[in-house]
Amino acid sequence: MISFLKKWRSAKPENESEQPVIQEEKLVEEEVSSESDVDPETSMQLVFPMGKVNPIFLPDEVYVFRFAFSELPELETGVFAIDGYKLEQTMLGFSVLAFLRNSMDEPIKLEKLPVVLKDAVGTVIASNLFTMGEEGTEIPAQSCMPWRFKFPYDSFAVSTGDLASWHLEFHMEGGKTHARVQELDFDTTGQTWGEQHIKTEEQILSDIRQALVQTEGLVHAIGVSVNMKDNGDIEVVVALRNGRDEAIMLEADTVFTVYDAMGEVVASHSFDLSSVELSAFSAIPYTLLFPQASLQKQSPDFNEWSITQE
Repeated sequence: MISFLKKWRSAKPENESEQPVIQEEKLVEEEVSSESDVDPETSMQLVFPMGKVNPIFLPDEVYVFRFAFSELPELETGVFAIDGYKLEQTMLGFSVLAFLRNSMDEPIKLEKLPVVLKDAVGTVIASNLFTMGEEGTEIPAQSCMPWRFKFPYDSFAVSTGDLASWHLEFHMEGGKTHARVQELDFDTTGQTWGEQHIKTEEQILSDIRQALVQTEGLVHAIGVSVNMKDNGDIEVVVALRNGRDEAIMLEADTVFTVYDAMGEVVASHSFDLSSVELSAFSAIPYTLLFPQASLQKQSPDFNEWSITQE
């Protein structure tokens, strides 16, 4: 198992100090505007996703991105590039902040983007096919856009790796990976480059147990995976966690609500969990089946999602 419970920078210099830990609270949306930052040497401007598009950034992240933007290496003309900036481990996998840079003379419209995470020796640590917003995302000509890529544990290809340095690349048709491309021949099928994923549901749960910081008195559900079935039902696997120092029985009428990347309600349903007992400081997997009748959104974007309980 890869276990790095701190942030890691892409090709981080030894003398570079770490930025403060960014808490996942107080979310804000940064919109593209005429006042976007511009690199005077390249005339490339820094833009942010508009509206309710994945991802949403924190104020501290926006500030750091503007500083990091000015420190990016010069990019040759006529290419589309990805530059990883910060990596951190969450309870569900790796979260990577990166820059997407377009030095072409035309905008680039992205709907799905296959990205791989490589370690210091070029080993593929994880790969994932990302949905770039519900209606896609446009990267304007001569611009740089920050993006958050999340690699869940079930996207990992190896169980160990050297993340002393790391980088992101695009997965191209034919199986090759590149960080700089002139043709957007991305492999968006997800049928070849995802075959080496090694994590099972039980391994994911094990990683969650080890990555979680004990929180006294907290009983909650952690989303693990979501799948929309052919009949319209939504199957959600959660880890039910008891952070108390004593065993508890769950309630008969527990309402769970699933949200998609847009922050919109996808489904909400009541479940009888009265037969579930949680030992002290434990987490167990549990499958929630949301019937089609509980569906409130027809085409959810599950590139990012969350689940709450009442």
